[in-house]
Amino acid sequence: MQGVSAPREPTQPVISTSSTILNMREKEKYIEDFEFPFCDESSKYEKVAKIGQGTFGEVFKARARNSNKKFVAMKKVLMDNEKEGEIKKVMQQLLNGLYYIHSNKILHRDMKAANVLITKNGILKLADFGLARAFSVAKSGQVNKYTNRVVTLWYRPPELLLGDRNYGPPVDMWGAGCIMAEMWTRSPIMQGPTEQQQLILISQLCGSCTPDVWPGVENLDLYNKMELPKGQKRKVKERLKPYVKDPYGCDLLDKLLQLDPAKR
Repeated sequence: MQGVSAPREPTQPVISTSSTILNMREKEKYIEDFEFPFCDESSKYEKVAKIGQGTFGEVFKARARNSNKKFVAMKKVLMDNEKEGEIKKVMQQLLNGLYYIHSNKILHRDMKAANVLITKNGILKLADFGLARAFSVAKSGQVNKYTNRVVTLWYRPPELLLGDRNYGPPVDMWGAGCIMAEMWTRSPIMQGPTEQQQLILISQLCGSCTPDVWPGVENLDLYNKMELPKGQKRKVKERLKPYVKDPYGCDLLDKLLQLDPAKR
């Protein structure tokens, strides 16, 4: 008896590697040759004035070379090496500004990215002194009793979250560290919805708040009332190295984000 063969499965179409590569090349060639009708060559325009600047680019008002009536806005996007240089300039001015106000016995107490303004000429301005106050160095036997209900939560240092009222310039330095990291990562690095959650995020990045790394922390009012993660290792450099290529920049960040205010 003659056997009956089973029906054959329909063959699947085979896509060769070479054709895939060719398609990619065709796409690249298409994009290269495509004419964008509303995006002219920058050489067709001359810059008239700089109208804005951010961490990642500059915006210029420009006039068409063949017409005095056509004006456009042109944005120059900074490349990685340019971006790094821009961040360094911003941080230099920011730290100089903090040094100035601290030297004049003023605490800002609301350091965050929204309160750092940059003019079209690249000059940094510290803004919003609504929570600022004068401070004095505590004398022997006396302690300051400032309110700890200051600084926007995502930029609030651990000592304030733990109820410290005898604080000073290090609260602003912590905020400067958060701003510096944000310029590289492009978003706030610790976004806790509550004070408890913010402390957890700080511990996960900067390590556990213990007397070993922060002498005297156990004396703060809320140290035994808040839930503080135990056994957390410090990971500031490890987490931020992929963003901050300059080892000196990474080291500065690590120093600004010290748990112990005395070490900032």
